[in-house]
Amino acid sequence: MKTTTSMPCQNDNVQEYSKNCPIILLLLQRARDYGLRGTVRWILKKVGIIKKEPRMKKTGEKIQVTWKENLNLQPGNLVEVRSASEIQATLDDNGRYKGLVLMPDMLDLAGKRFRVYKRLERILIENTGEIRTVKNTVLLDGAICDGFNGACHKSCFFYWREVWLRKVESD
Repeated sequence: MKTTTSMPCQNDNVQEYSKNCPIILLLLQRARDYGLRGTVRWILKKVGIIKKEPRMKKTGEKIQVTWKENLNLQPGNLVEVRSASEIQATLDDNGRYKGLVLMPDMLDLAGKRFRVYKRLERILIENTGEIRTVKNTVLLDGAICDGFNGACHKSCFFYWREVWLRKVESD
């Protein structure tokens, strides 16, 4: 009868076993920092399947943002989403305003009116478990992500910076 020696499972300590293969450690760190989607994009870019990472297209020239960033919106306030060109004028090269990304589907809601559902004070970063405080950000009633064409089934609220909104007097 054969006796087998018990080998430790690699899942018990992935970092220790990955020292001989640094690419595994690099992939694990990227997955932790950028999530699975970001890591897959990075891999596809490295092997040449994707020529460059997709960026949000900006239209028109950058305009000077002259409206207020802090509207102090409260639940029940009526707001209108600014035009796509106004919103894009606030974004950096990564499609973010002060670190918060504008999801491409949010531009479809430009010009529409919504009620503020609630103010957003803290968010959980799912990849790291970190809790961050946010300022001048709200959730809008009915402005929900459709899950990127079926890739996600969470139906999360979009996070709206107040600078992307215009306060409207109730009818």
